[in-house]
Amino acid sequence: RSFNQNVKNWHFYGGFEGYFEIGDRTFDWDTGYRYDRTDENDLTYGLFNTANLDAAYGPSFLDADGVVRCGTAANVIAGCVPINPLGGNGSITQEGLDYTAFTAHDSSTVTSKSYYANISGDIVDLPAGALAFATGYEHRTESGQYDPDAFIAAGLSTGNGSKPTSGSYKLDEYYLELAVPVLADLPGAKLLDFSLATRYSDFSNFGNTLNSKFGFRWKPIEDLMVRG
Repeated sequence: RSFNQNVKNWHFYGGFEGYFEIGDRTFDWDTGYRYDRTDENDLTYGLFNTANLDAAYGPSFLDADGVVRCGTAANVIAGCVPINPLGGNGSITQEGLDYTAFTAHDSSTVTSKSYYANISGDIVDLPAGALAFATGYEHRTESGQYDPDAFIAAGLSTGNGSKPTSGSYKLDEYYLELAVPVLADLPGAKLLDFSLATRYSDFSNFGNTLNSKFGFRWKPIEDLMVRG
């Protein structure tokens, strides 16, 4: 048995980025699109068709011309080549192998597509620095399919069995992040700031979820930082 696999991958990414000003504040933005696809084609040699094996191993008879035929005189199996698995060396002909063996052709495809947009900047100046934010949106689509050989899908292979399958889902995500400076360059607080972030994810096939985070950094002196 031998196996041949041919895999092709495609990847594309393109985007734009820039900035704009409102009053005395500058905001950065970026947007883009990504496309990924993997195509796989597999060939497996050395497999056998169990239905043809049953016919080739089954009853046989000599016809009027002295040729061995599959089946019975009253019910000849057209195209079948008889095989005697207990015969001597060379008793299984190439025609018999061609009749019972097959080359499996399996294929699969996985595709991922997404587009996104982000914006970030400073909202307002606080005594310890600027209150900064970042927010954005992403849409992603994932899909895939697998198509085994028809004989394999029908359960007629001497190898592992499998069935065709395919599926897909979509995802929409929104996020918001804040960086909040509280204290700076003070006795007992060389630095104190907070970070807050939340992400809402909506999956097309099993619902939504909200995941949030809160963090802080505190430097009571220059050479010591506490994080949480």
